[in-house]
Amino acid sequence: MGAMNVVRGWVAVALGGLLLAASALLAGGAAAAPPSCSPGSGLDLHAKRLTAAYLQRRPDLRCANLTGADLSGLSLVQQNLGRAVLRNANLTGADLTQADLTEADLTAAHLSGAHLIQVTLTDAVLRDADLSHVDLGQADAQRADFTGADLTDADLTQAHLEHAHLDHAHVGGLKTTQAYLSGTTFTHVRGAQPWDRYLLIGCAVLYVFLVLGAVRTHLRRGTRSKLPQAIFGRMILVIGVHLFAGYVLGQIASATGPPADQTCNGVQCSLGVAAGGWAPFVGFLLIFVGAGISGAARRRPAAAPMGVPVGMPALGASPPAQLAAIRRLAMTSGVPMAGRPVGSPVVPPTVPPAVPPAVPPAIPPGGSPVLPSAVPPGSVPVAYPPAGPLVAPPVAPPTGPPPGRVLTPEQSLLPPEVLQLALAGDKRAAARRYRELTGSSRWEAKSVLQGL
Repeated sequence: MGAMNVVRGWVAVALGGLLLAASALLAGGAAAAPPSCSPGSGLDLHAKRLTAAYLQRRPDLRCANLTGADLSGLSLVQQNLGRAVLRNANLTGADLTQADLTEADLTAAHLSGAHLIQVTLTDAVLRDADLSHVDLGQADAQRADFTGADLTDADLTQAHLEHAHLDHAHVGGLKTTQAYLSGTTFTHVRGAQPWDRYLLIGCAVLYVFLVLGAVRTHLRRGTRSKLPQAIFGRMILVIGVHLFAGYVLGQIASATGPPADQTCNGVQCSLGVAAGGWAPFVGFLLIFVGAGISGAARRRPAAAPMGVPVGMPALGASPPAQLAAIRRLAMTSGVPMAGRPVGSPVVPPTVPPAVPPAVPPAIPPGGSPVLPSAVPPGSVPVAYPPAGPLVAPPVAPPTGPPPGRVLTPEQSLLPPEVLQLALAGDKRAAARRYRELTGSSRWEAKSVLQGL
């Protein structure tokens, strides 16, 4: 008997739970179902001024005709206005929190500054309605028609707008944070920030600067034939920047405002703010490829600098490669260099010592002629001009290394003007001149001049 009672008790609990669930579903379906009356068949209150005292009597406003009625500033909290006709009605500043406006007609209604928190606007018509500065937080506006409505500075935070129509609406300052916008259309909306244009202008300015830099670099280096390649590489790089930055900008803009992928139209949108999740990866790849093409265009085989024998490898390669080639050619190569015997070591160039200028003998004051100590018979004495300041002729600076300084084979093959600048202590000017002559990079020039 005890076991049977336990079983009966559990069966009763299960049946009670099923009955409660069924009643809740029926109640919810009844509440969600639209009124059975036709729109405008209820109370006729068109062009009337409703007061708070009238609303305290809880009139049935379902399917009411409120065309042109004045309900401004009234409290309509949890009021049932299903299928009511509110064309051109004045609801400015009204409180419609949790009100039911299912299938209501609010065409050209004035709702500026109204509170519509958690309001039900399922299948409602709000064409050309004034919804500026309206709080529609957590509103249920599925399949609602906002075509041409003014939603300036409206707040649609966490609102349900699935399959709603906001075509030609004014959405300047609209907030859609965490809103549900699946299937929502924003065709030809007005007031949206043109992020695609801002991004396009920024990338165009970047491309112009990059092209000007390429022209300046290649004209200075004398590699005009590589200029088209450099321009093409920079174009690919800028397209990658447009893709990557556009995706990031679109995500940021869509988090707080109208979705950029629905408010933007054009090719620049498909390759920018409206691009999909593939955009950052492809954009980064294009940036890398464009930078590689531009970098390859800057490299050129350099002609042998002045003072370097014919057959010498160009000094524009990497330092390890060029130093190895110099050593191989200078020490073990069979190619004669500047008349040097094959296989002979490189000897630093010798500079003849400077001969000091001849100084005339001292002339006593007055400029009187001075005869030498021994004058051959029959010779005429030489008269010297009056005494004046003695100016020594200019002495050419030495071009070779200082006495006792031994250069490495690589350093002895440097152009004379580069070697002279380096030995004079102006390493920066020497590196600059070396780069101009050889086309090498700054790091390569620094490594070659190391130790001078």
